[in-house]
Amino acid sequence: MSGETVITVKGIVHGAPEKVRIPNGEHVVGFGVISPQREFDHKARLWRDAEPLFVVCYAFGKRGEGVLATLRDGMSIVALGYLTLRDGEGQKPYLRLTAVGPDLGKHHVTVAPDSRPPRPVPCNPRPVPPKPADPPTVHLLPGQEPTDVEPSELIRWWSLAR
Repeated sequence: MSGETVITVKGIVHGAPEKVRIPNGEHVVGFGVISPQREFDHKARLWRDAEPLFVVCYAFGKRGEGVLATLRDGMSIVALGYLTLRDGEGQKPYLRLTAVGPDLGKHHVTVAPDSRPPRPVPCNPRPVPPKPADPPTVHLLPGQEPTDVEPSELIRWWSLAR
């Protein structure tokens, strides 16, 4: 997937999503999205409708099942995916979806959890690193300052503490 272009398209579902079986036996769900475009006319100083963008979107597996269960013709959506251009009538844009959902500015949505049990997550516990040893403590005699302790005494104590 290196070098593919990822884009986000905001638009309206055109036609009901359809599920088809492809030659390798896998199912794919496809639907069209029309993204109305606007452009600013500087001379008239107002916005005008431009040529709308039509994108064919498709999704596999769980994402495709979610599309079938959720999206309807005329629904305003936001779709994210990998863009490819295919020859046909000009260069047709196709979007392999990585995320899709209703435009929450236009629709109120209730999210329901997936009814299937979650997939088990592989457990590869990492070994816990040993706790570092406490720093050595020096026991001083009454009236003795830390600078009065011989360095050899500190070294000897340190080697015994380990």
